[in-house]
Amino acid sequence: MRELNILIIDDVPFHREFEEEILLTLSKELNVNFNLDSASNIKEAKEKIANKPYDLIVTDLKLPDGLGSELVPLIRDKDSKIIALTIYPNTYNEESSKFDLFLHKPITAESYKKSLIELFDL
Repeated sequence: MRELNILIIDDVPFHREFEEEILLTLSKELNVNFNLDSASNIKEAKEKIANKPYDLIVTDLKLPDGLGSELVPLIRDKDSKIIALTIYPNTYNEESSKFDLFLHKPITAESYKKSLIELFDL
């Protein structure tokens, strides 16, 4: 069984929990073990990224201490895939090219599945 380390970054606990539930459900369907970690802001995410390799980082774009795009240089050094989520796609459209995928909230299980298949050839 393939394994992927995933970091979910979102300041809203419900959104993190919702994404984790989707991924746990998809792990069975895609026959992949997802090792999930979470962070609620950029500072916390930087600490986790510095201490563990991640295959995928899913970040909300607008966080309390800055934009998720601030993490891109750190993540690119580690060769991780990066998905940005936002409820404000028109406001942050110029940020979209910095990420492997730029998705609009609300996220669905189907869009997550499509993203994982696309990024990791599952």
